[in-house]
Amino acid sequence: KSIFAFRSGLVYTPFQKTSVRFLFGQAFREPNIFELGASSVNNVVNELNPVKMNTFEVGINHSFTSNLITNIVAYKNTATNFIEPTETGGFINSDNVINVFGIESQLFYKTGKIRSEISYSYVKKDADYYAGVNTVNLGVYPHRMTGGLTCYLTDNFTLNSRINYYSEIKAKHGNKDVTEIITIPSYSKVDLTFSYVKIKVYDAEITTQLLVTNVFTSQFYQPNVRIGGPKEFLQHGRQLFCNLIVKF
Repeated sequence: KSIFAFRSGLVYTPFQKTSVRFLFGQAFREPNIFELGASSVNNVVNELNPVKMNTFEVGINHSFTSNLITNIVAYKNTATNFIEPTETGGFINSDNVINVFGIESQLFYKTGKIRSEISYSYVKKDADYYAGVNTVNLGVYPHRMTGGLTCYLTDNFTLNSRINYYSEIKAKHGNKDVTEIITIPSYSKVDLTFSYVKIKVYDAEITTQLLVTNVFTSQFYQPNVRIGGPKEFLQHGRQLFCNLIVKF
């Protein structure tokens, strides 16, 4: 069928170094092939409507100096027609209205050959009634923090470090036959990126990049929010990526 999606924005600049923006947007997600019944042994096609979402957002951007800038955004998402599984193995559109409130903030600072960034986000999702209790933020990280530091050691060589923190999270078990809420502990991980750019070799220009993720091999999990497999996914340990880009 068809869906009307509307998006709009208004930016107001009350002061020379301060701007305020107001945004409203609509979005939707079509049911996927499995939700429509591709995995059904009876070849039953579910009549499902798309999930709809309205988003309201207010953001403030302020420059304390040319080297210190901050962004703060508060938003609210309202989702309807949410697609959820049934006891018979099919899917239906829920009558529930799901509200999510969140705040995201960033602080950027630079001096000389150093750039730094600190980010924080907070999310509060409506309580879900599951396993006999109402649980707020079920399957959603309430707190996340990121810190980044970039050093331009020379005109060609750059070192970037980034640390990511995720708070403790309550999640569904993952096996739809087991009604249980599990706790996945908080964790932090560190990534490093070494970049060497614009190496001249005859008429060619070469850029190399070395990325090391999860430097300290932190053990961390992510929840299975789709309720279709293991109760939690163990993420990778230390990984090494190398990139080589040649322009000629």
